[in-house]
Amino acid sequence: MDDPAHATGSDAEIDAAFVRAYRLLRGCIEQFLALDLDALAQQPAALKAELDRIAGSLPA
Repeated sequence: MDDPAHATGSDAEIDAAFVRAYRLLRGCIEQFLALDLDALAQQPAALKAELDRIAGSLPA
């Protein structure tokens, strides 16, 4: 994800970069909080797979 602090352009374009970053981060956090962390705490490989899945949902 691009750092919106480095966004250039008009005020509207810079604002849009911050909104995009916020939405992406919020989506990742919501996905993480939806995980059954108690169950995954006993399964490190499954936890890593879920974290990789969440990270994979970010645009390249």
